[in-house]
Amino acid sequence: MTDSGLGETNAREVDAWIAKYDSNDGNQMSIIQLGTSNDDISKNIGIDSANNVYITGATWAALEGTNAGKIDAWVAKFY
Repeated sequence: MTDSGLGETNAREVDAWIAKYDSNDGNQMSIIQLGTSNDDISKNIGIDSANNVYITGATWAALEGTNAGKIDAWVAKFY
């Protein structure tokens, strides 16, 4: 989680983010910040056998859809 911008403007107090690094020398290749008009947190991260990365979290707003209640869970897949 971050409370400031990581290459993008911070959407509110807390945003989730994920970064990709080069396996040879550790240089940052990309960073993605996930944020809405309210707080968004990441909880877990996993990698499958095809090297897809999955992160899970919670949002207090509408992250890629309609918020169904006060807090919604989310899952994101990155290649």
